[in-house]
Amino acid sequence: MFSRIDLLSVMKMAYHLLLILGILGTFLSACTSLKNQSSFNNGGISTKNFHENISVEKGIGYMIVPVKIKDKPYRFLFNPGSLTAISTALDTILKLPSARNVNLKHVEGIDKKQTMVRLDSLTLGNVSFKNINAIVVNFKVQNATRCLQLDGVLGANALKNCKWKVNYSKGYIEFSDNINNLTDSNLLTIPFHQGITGIPIVDVNIGGQQVAGFTLDMNYQGEVSMNENDVPKTLDSAWASMVKSIAMGSSTIIDTSTWFLTKAQFDESNNMEVMVKASNNYTNRVGIKLLKNYEFVMDWSSGKMGFSEPNQENRMDRLHLEMGPAYINQEIIIGEIVLNSMSWMHGLRLGNVIKKFGMVSYENPTEKEYCEILGLFQKLPGSYVVETDHNDPFIGNSLLLNELKIE
Repeated sequence: MFSRIDLLSVMKMAYHLLLILGILGTFLSACTSLKNQSSFNNGGISTKNFHENISVEKGIGYMIVPVKIKDKPYRFLFNPGSLTAISTALDTILKLPSARNVNLKHVEGIDKKQTMVRLDSLTLGNVSFKNINAIVVNFKVQNATRCLQLDGVLGANALKNCKWKVNYSKGYIEFSDNINNLTDSNLLTIPFHQGITGIPIVDVNIGGQQVAGFTLDMNYQGEVSMNENDVPKTLDSAWASMVKSIAMGSSTIIDTSTWFLTKAQFDESNNMEVMVKASNNYTNRVGIKLLKNYEFVMDWSSGKMGFSEPNQENRMDRLHLEMGPAYINQEIIIGEIVLNSMSWMHGLRLGNVIKKFGMVSYENPTEKEYCEILGLFQKLPGSYVVETDHNDPFIGNSLLLNELKIE
C-alpha cells in the first residue's frame, strides 16, 4: 500500500538536490596542493587572429564541446574551474606516455597521486592547443560524471591561452585571441587571480559580505558551495541534508551539509538569490545553476572577467526532489536526503536501496538503468513511485511523490 505524501509545502522552501559530489568538483577544481606547479603552465596555441563560435551540448550540470585529437572527435567537458583531463579509456586509446605523477589535494582533504600526460595537440574548431598537460581520470567511478560518456575535460590550463565568452542558455561559446572580438574590454570589471594551475579564483559577495576564493566550476551542479568556515555568521540556515558518495572511486564518504538561502553578487550590478550548500569538506565554488543565468567573458591575460545582467525569469530547475540517487557497489541507493523533510519523516534514509522507480523494478541494476533514474530525478514536474528496501511497518516500503508545483 502506497503512502501519499504532499510535497507542495516542502517545495515552497525550494529544496534543491545536488546529485552527489562529482569527480571534477571533487578534485579537478580543488587543487589546493599541487607539486610540480609549473607542469600546468606549459602549452599554447599555434593560431593567430582567430575568432571561433562553437555550439555546445548542454544539460543540467555540464557543457560539452567537440574536440579533435589526431583527427578523431571526442566529447570534452568545458570547465574553467578544473584542470584539463582525459579519461582512462582515452588514455588507453592514445597510448600516451606518462609525463609524471602529481599530488593533488581533494575536496575531502585526501591527498592523491594522479598520472599526468601531455597532449601534443588538441583542436577545438579551427584552433589547436599545443603541449597541454592533462590528468588521467576514471569518470566511470563517480555518480555525477559516469552518465555523461566523457572523453575528457577542457580545463583552465588550456583555456587560459584564449579569451572566452560563454552563453549557456543559448548553447554556445566564443573564443578569440583578441578580447575586442568578444566584448568591449571596459566591461571586464571583475578581477580574478589564477591558482597554481591557471584556475580563475574570484571574490563573491555572499549575504552582504565579501568572501574570497571561489572557482567557477561548470560541472558543479548546484549554485554555490562553501566551506562552512567561510559562511558569513549573519546567515541563518534553512535546512540540512546527508550525502553518501565515493571519493576517488574507493572509499565511501557520508557527509552532512547545511543549506542557506541568501543573495550573491559578483559586482554591484548582478544581485541574485542563491542556495548555498556548506560543509567542512567543501571548497568555495560557483556552479552551473548560477552561472547559466549569465553571459560571461574571461580574459586570463588581463586577469579580469565580466558578467551580463542575470536572467532570473526561468529558474524552474532550481527545484528538485528532496532526495537523490547514487550508484554505489552495483546498487541504486538514496545518495542524498534532506533531513526532517517529508521523505525523512516517512522513514526514508540515506543508503536505502531503491528497488522500484515508477513502474520499473531493479534487482541487479545496470549503470544504464541508474542513468535513466538520474535523468528522471532531474526533470520537473513529475510524479514517481520510489520503493526501497527499508521495512518501516507504519509506512510500508513505498513512497509516492506527488506532482511538484510552484505557487
